[in-house]
Amino acid sequence: LLAADSPGHRVLEVVRVRSGWDSRRAQRRVAFGVSLQFAWQTWIATVARVEDKDGERRVTDLWAAVDCGIAVNPLGVRKQIEGGLLFGVSAALFGRIDVGTGGVAQSNFHDYRVLRIHEAPRVDVTLVPAARRVLGGVGEAGTSAAMPAVANAWSKSAGRRARTLPLLG
Repeated sequence: LLAADSPGHRVLEVVRVRSGWDSRRAQRRVAFGVSLQFAWQTWIATVARVEDKDGERRVTDLWAAVDCGIAVNPLGVRKQIEGGLLFGVSAALFGRIDVGTGGVAQSNFHDYRVLRIHEAPRVDVTLVPAARRVLGGVGEAGTSAAMPAVANAWSKSAGRRARTLPLLG
């Protein structure tokens, strides 16, 4: 439904190629999920890869293609998206806040579960060149783009649609 010359279509095409989306059906016990969003005047397409090994699922790879207009600081944009993607995976898998009688139970990262470094997926971010001017920045685009991509891959792997997050929390 996207025009072939639209930014949304371009980022989807880039992430399709980078992730090997077309070869995904040939792999057993592997599921892919995709998301596309427009936030902070930025288009981002994300693909998540989930592997099922002996009944235990794990997000192994993330690919993102980003069109934020002219990237004034390309390395900064890439790092912002990488960090956001990883935090988004944490939120999708574990992001839970418990509220008790005295307020929020979690006080810091010692009792709020996030990805550990050995659990982190490989991340590939591609900036899609654009002629449009800088409009809004990337903000938290990576965080909100990761969650639906992970949930879609997780659902495919599990054989049933995930209706709530966190997936593991």
